[in-house]
Amino acid sequence: MQILLIHSDFMEYWITSEIRGLKTRDEIDGVNMKQHARFDECLVAFIAAEHGDAEKGASSIAAEEIKEVVNQINAPRVILYPYAHLSPNLARPPEAISLLSELQSRLTSEGIESHQVPFGWYKKFNVQCKGHPLSELSKRI
Repeated sequence: MQILLIHSDFMEYWITSEIRGLKTRDEIDGVNMKQHARFDECLVAFIAAEHGDAEKGASSIAAEEIKEVVNQINAPRVILYPYAHLSPNLARPPEAISLLSELQSRLTSEGIESHQVPFGWYKKFNVQCKGHPLSELSKRI
């Protein structure tokens, strides 16, 4: 699992279109699915789930790593953004969706407000990085 963490003043996204040919994706009418959302004061975690991450317990390790950063920067919420561009060794979509959901559940169980950006859709987004020494970090799980 590859993670790029950005401590942000805000993050917002808009769904632009579906990724054609992808048979597994979050449903547009699903409970947690929004075509547009904005989150103020957040830690954005751009995440590429990789082949074999489930067997390695990557979501558990990632939750601990993210929790540590949240505590260091005092971020009130975490935004999990699926971002395939971080790795050439991607997990299959069902595994990636499962890993992201498991990661969100682990963060929530630790009392960390977290949200997932929809998987399987092209999106445009804005992120405003805070610009302090811990505002941009990368992690390899």
